[in-house]
Amino acid sequence: MKKIIFGTLAYTIVTFPITAMWYIAIFKEQYMGFGYLSENPNLP
Repeated sequence: MKKIIFGTLAYTIVTFPITAMWYIAIFKEQYMGFGYLSENPNLP
């Protein structure tokens, strides 16, 4: 069970910064273009 928990944590710690850079830094203009990211949050 510890292997699964540590594996999941390691995967999350490694992939989160990569994914954040991908969405926010590298392709921000494209996501802004089709409204995925917007300046004003779309909350109900």
